[in-house]
Amino acid sequence: MGTSVLFFMVVNYIKLIPYGFLGQLNMDNIELSLLLSPFALLGIFLGIKLHHRVSERLFYNLCYFFLFITGIKLLFDGFKGI
Repeated sequence: MGTSVLFFMVVNYIKLIPYGFLGQLNMDNIELSLLLSPFALLGIFLGIKLHHRVSERLFYNLCYFFLFITGIKLLFDGFKGI
């Protein structure tokens, strides 16, 4: 778990470079990130609590369900553009 957290942290920091070159890294985005950061901490806390309470099978079934719904939506959006 720790390795994947570290990996995604490094990847996200590396993504700041192209965002800066594209002009998408401005004070509005930084202020919004700071405003929403307490919710990220709340999500981390809830994730730790739920990790020990939700069965692995239920978790994966929910993930597969929401991936299926997302795939259907993406297909619908793709066909709508034709």
